[in-house]
Amino acid sequence: MPRRITHSRNIFLRDVGGRKYIPGDIIQFIYRSEDIYDRVPNVFVLKRDDKNKIILGININYLSEYEISRLLKEINFKKMKYWNLYKDSYRTYSIKKMSTIKVVEYKTNKMLAEERKQQRENNE
Repeated sequence: MPRRITHSRNIFLRDVGGRKYIPGDIIQFIYRSEDIYDRVPNVFVLKRDDKNKIILGININYLSEYEISRLLKEINFKKMKYWNLYKDSYRTYSIKKMSTIKVVEYKTNKMLAEERKQQRENNE
């Protein structure tokens, strides 16, 4: 089993419920099922299958900062350029077992550093 990494300082709440999440969104939710390791996953959505009521995605809690930055740059979700980096974090989630769904924004450490730099410049 891959090691779980906490990215809480990089995750910012963007939208609670309201709209349907689409491929490319990162969602956070409470997952209720037996024999699960991560009860509050942060998932990069690859596909939402309403017919079978499942979400196909990559749980970024199992990816490093570098791997997430690569994932965020992907354009084609059907033929991902760096699939080997994320394939161990690929998961399928039952929509019925998901609750408190939030669309979140992930900011890499580089993005956070640029924001802090810009804030310092604006304060001067």
